[in-house]
Amino acid sequence: MSGKVKFLAVSRSSDRVVVASYTHVSAGRGDDYLASVQQVLNAPGFASQVGSASKLHLDNGPNTFHLMTDDELVFIAITASDYPRRHIFSSSDGAKTGVLGELKDAFVATHADAARTCAAFGLSRACARPFEALAKKYDDLRGIDKVANVRERVEEVTETMQENIAIVLANSDRVDQIDQKTEVLATSAHKFSKKSTALRKTMQCRYYKLNALIALIILVVIAYIVLPLIPSGDDSGD
Repeated sequence: MSGKVKFLAVSRSSDRVVVASYTHVSAGRGDDYLASVQQVLNAPGFASQVGSASKLHLDNGPNTFHLMTDDELVFIAITASDYPRRHIFSSSDGAKTGVLGELKDAFVATHADAARTCAAFGLSRACARPFEALAKKYDDLRGIDKVANVRERVEEVTETMQENIAIVLANSDRVDQIDQKTEVLATSAHKFSKKSTALRKTMQCRYYKLNALIALIILVVIAYIVLPLIPSGDDSGD
């Protein structure tokens, strides 16, 4: 045990009574942590300065107090001052978990109703094992960092897959568009081919007609030239 996570507790916001606490260090040190927590909770101006949904870090020599509040409860963790703060609070989207985030989720799910009316430390025994498991989990920085790294890699892979799917869908849309354009081009090409064939036939017909007209004109000219040269019957009689 590294001893980085030292103490966990839950207090009511209304009267600042600690309803559950757990000391994750050697015997005899818990009273010091508990006294410090009660001093913080009962400090002048705490109620007015710390509202609902607050998240605080309070440095106190070798230790750091971490507090998170909701409408009814205050969730407290005491760690070594060099404990990474990235492992204290959970992210709003739940992608990253923290010791106080998990402490809140676990406590509210099972003891929220009892916490409203129980006596001081009335839930400490019931919370001892889950609080111990939570403290051990977040005391193992190497372990939670591995989990965080795996989760981050999973998120990266998921994001990459989503991007690839989006690209495939975009390419599919482009292929559909290309197919549509190809069909349009094929239809246009077919129409153009039909029109060009008809135009070719029309031009050939005009060409033949023009050649016939030219031949006719030539024949007329030849006849016009040759006919006067042919002797008539009256000329032979003389």
